Amino acid sequence: MEIRHHTESTIQALLNRARREVKVREHLEMLERFHKYMRAQGYSLDTIYVYLNKSLIFLNYVEALGKTIDKITLDEIQDYIATRGKTQLVPIPHLNQNQYKQSFP
Repeated sequence: MEIRHHTESTIQALLNRARREVKVREHLEMLERFHKYMRAQGYSLDTIYVYLNKSLIFLNYVEALGKTIDKITLDEIQDYIATRGKTQLVPIPHLNQNQYKQSFP
């Protein structure tokens, strides 16, 4: 994996993006608590960025299913894992039906 040397501003930009994309308040709060935990544990900025980005992609997947994190099934988690590393189109609810965001889980 390429080290990109993320900065505090790139992490804040990612969190701001999460605030726009994540629709379930509990999901956003979970992501923000995860950020605070990693900071308190002394994780590097690069690690924090990568973990938050992967978490955001997963939360977008959960919300695209119309579910919350506590309602997702094991089969749905396995489906997500099976798609890792493959380019896929994830519908983003706030976009119209013809617009999609490409993600790489």
